[in-house]
Amino acid sequence: MIQEYSIGRFILQPFRQLLCNGIPVSIRRKELDLLSVLAMAEGMLVTKEELMAAIWPGAIVEDNALQVHIASLRKLLQLDAGLLSTVHGLGYRLPATRFAVKQDQAIRMQSVADQATLRLAELMQSGDEIVALLATQALLERTSGKARGRDAKFLAPRRLWHGVKS
Repeated sequence: MIQEYSIGRFILQPFRQLLCNGIPVSIRRKELDLLSVLAMAEGMLVTKEELMAAIWPGAIVEDNALQVHIASLRKLLQLDAGLLSTVHGLGYRLPATRFAVKQDQAIRMQSVADQATLRLAELMQSGDEIVALLATQALLERTSGKARGRDAKFLAPRRLWHGVKS
């Protein structure tokens, strides 16, 4: 069984990944670790000292580093940022609901997320191809004599140089 935590519209697989609607969310390692420690406390107060020891074990780190990562985490959570509360002078709380997922169900969920990621990559690649085609079309129009205004003035010397008539 794999332990997962529900945080608003997000599902957290502690120290592994954060999902939103089944799709992996891009999150930096320190923010993932921070979110994992807070979620595993299930709404209980986690002191600054406990967070520092868990995220930066054995390192000397200023309080400001923790505040920067908390701010980044709130920005990432967007609408659910209000769930992450500050207990001034003490630490932070994050209500999260723990649930267990069977291994085969987790594999199926990961497969769906992987398929969604691959589809998104395909769409982005086809978008890049469209942009390249549009750029090529614009270049052909500029160099085929259909250029007007500033482009025509810019391209006229090149046409003469290469023996192209307008």
